[in-house]
Formats: sequence, C-alpha cells, structure tokens
Amino acid sequence: MSSLIVSYGIVSILLYYYFCRLCHVAFLWYVCLIYTVLSCGLTGCRYMEWIGEFPYVLLGILILTACGILQKRRLIESFALSSLTISIYSIMAGIVQSLTFWIVSGVNNQLILKYADYVQNALVIILIISTFNIVIKTFSGSMEKMQLSALPVLIIPILFITLVEALVSDSIYGNSVIWDTERGLIFPVIDNMQLLIVRLLACGGLFSTLVAYQKLITSIEHEQTIQLLKQQTQTQEVYIKEATSRYERTHSFRHDLKNHLLVLHQLLKEGKPKEANEYLAKLEEVSDSLSFQVKTGNVTVDALLSSKLALAAQKGINIDCSVRIPRQSSMSDMDWCITLSNALDNAISASECIPVQDRMIHLSGMQKGNIFLLNVENRCQENAKLPSAGIGLSNIKAVLQKYNGKMEIEIMDSIFKLNALFIIPQHSGDIPQQSY
Repeated sequence: MSSLIVSYGIVSILLYYYFCRLCHVAFLWYVCLIYTVLSCGLTGCRYMEWIGEFPYVLLGILILTACGILQKRRLIESFALSSLTISIYSIMAGIVQSLTFWIVSGVNNQLILKYADYVQNALVIILIISTFNIVIKTFSGSMEKMQLSALPVLIIPILFITLVEALVSDSIYGNSVIWDTERGLIFPVIDNMQLLIVRLLACGGLFSTLVAYQKLITSIEHEQTIQLLKQQTQTQEVYIKEATSRYERTHSFRHDLKNHLLVLHQLLKEGKPKEANEYLAKLEEVSDSLSFQVKTGNVTVDALLSSKLALAAQKGINIDCSVRIPRQSSMSDMDWCITLSNALDNAISASECIPVQDRMIHLSGMQKGNIFLLNVENRCQENAKLPSAGIGLSNIKAVLQKYNGKMEIEIMDSIFKLNALFIIPQHSGDIPQQSY
C-alpha cells in the first residue's frame, strides 16, 4: 500500500505538471500539493475497494479540472485537458499492466515477482513522460488555440477511450492477483497479448483524435482567415465608394466655385451684405459636407466611420464618437478598420432591437504610451446575455492577437461594453509575423 501511494504521488506530480503545460499556465506548488494529496487519497479509496474504477477515473478528471479552474482556465477547456491528461495516464498504465502480466504469467521466480510491481510503476512513469513530451511537442499549438465549437471532437472520443479503459481494467484485472508457487498465475487468466494489442489500438485512437482536432482547429483558422479577407474587401469597398462620392462632389463644387465667387462679388457690389453673408453661409455648409463627419487623424478610418455613423443616424441611433488614431505607429489602417467596423456593426445591430428613444452608441479611444484602449458601448435589451464568439467578435480577436492585445465584453444595466486593448507597435518589426 505504501509503495503504491509513493508511486502514485510521483505520478500525480507528473500529471499536474504536464496538465499545466497543456493548459499553458504556471506550475503552482501549493495547487500541486493539494492535487497530489487528493489524488493519493482517491487512490487509497480505490485500493480499499470503497469505489470502483469508473468513479475513480471520473473523480480524478474532476479534481484536475478544478485545478485548472483555480488557475483561471475556462471550465470546458480545463475539463477537456484534464480528460486528455487522465486518458494518457490510464492508457499508458494499461499498456504496462498488460505487458507485465504477459511477461510474468509464465515466470515462476519469487524474486522477479517480488519486484514486478516496482518495475511496472517505473515503466509507467517513463512511458508517461515520453508520451506527454510527444503530445506537447506535436499538439501544443492546437491546445493553446482552443475553439469551443471544436471541443466536442476532442472531449467525446477521449472520454470514451478513458472510460472503456477503466471498465476493462476493473472488470478483467481488478485489484486481486492470485499466484500459486507451483502452478503460477491463477487469476486473472486472460490472453494478455490480445489485451495489450487492444490497448495499443486505444493509444492509436487517442493520437488519431488529437490529429483530427488539430486539423479541425486549422480548418477553423482558415475559415476565420476567409472571413477576415471578406471583411477587408468590404472595408475597402466602403472606403472607395465614400472617397469616390466625395471626390465627385468636390470636383463639382470646384467647377462651380468661380460662379459662386461672381455671385458674391455682385451682391457686395450692389450693397447687399446680408444676402452675401447668407449665400456665404450656404457655401460653408456645402464645403463642410465635403469633409468627413469624423476626424480621427486617419483618413481611411474617417471614411469608414463616417459611413457607419451615417447609417446609424438613419436608424435613429444617438452617436457619441471621440476617437483619435495614433499617428506614429505601424498598425495598419486595415486592422483599425476591421476592429471598428465589426464593433460598430454589432452595436448598430443590437440597437435596432430596442425602442428608438433608447438607442445610443458611445465610441471612444484613449492612448497612453504604446497602449491604446478602444471602448464601444451601446444599449441592448433587458436581460440580454453575452453574445457567443460570432464572426464579428472573432475578427476583432484575430486583430488583437496580431498586436498582443486583449478583448473584454460585459453587460451592465442593459449596456453592452466592448473594451479592446492594443499594444501599438512603433516599428513594423515589432508586429508578430502573422497573416490573415
């Protein structure tokens, strides 16, 4: 019993360590200590046959899941990675178990049998370390970029493999081994080679699941890339359309400017200053209409925001916009437009679902050093829930990841708030090499 607890104490530390690496969180010694104590206690209960193998595995997954939640990992992600961690351990322990029984079943040497458990435990530890290193080296990227929509592809097969392995281990091997000095192994009497092959196939199924999940993550990223490219195209179309319209109106105004000056000259010549001032005021209105409604310091963003805010005004939405785009930065105009366009599209869409008198959008941006904080607020329906990661929010996240930024969304008093934090690069070389 004591040797079992010691060996599983080592295994527990390894499981928590590799779980932290899969989760990309820090290894905390006090959390490790709590997990090790709970796991060893759970193992003791299993050894005393107070619980079966099935609940033993499930409780082990839940304990490790709780450790992930303590370290600020989301519940579903923590559950998926804890299931993977326990699954790897269960399969590796099962392979070593079948291999050990296959070897010692034909041995009638007391010395070998005495140390068989120690050798088995050592092999399990070596195999765990080797397997986790392979998994982390090969699949670490897909574990870091977890997508909620893809998690069932990872969780369901892994849970199935893990629980079937638990049932096999419990129903076939159990906790008791009967050995006769003359006849050798009496219980369990099974074809260990066949069971070893089955467990090796389970290991192959686990890796196949990880490969499928990795390919699915890649596919989702490609889909997001396509959506971003579409967003870029739409943004360019809006800018070109707005710029063309303003160019045509400016050209027409400049063409008629000589006639306007002649009219003013004639009014002043005839001693009609009042009429001349009224005519000049109308010219100023026309001149103002040729410039963008919004002045952020970036012409491309001005064109986009002017178009979006004009659309919002048509829908009866009160708008307050105070954004100043940093001049000295290597952040592309397209990235600014993608972020602002998606944020405003979501705000306008949400505003259409409430009474006209309550509609409002507040857009602000503040820079401090190389940090830029963008804030978008809009009223929403009462008891509204936080939206899932749709295309708009996914596009914003993709831009923020490019600049090592972060996005937070919340709803307070029927007001939806989106806060996007950018790390503004001062040189193009500071931008991570990441393309859409």
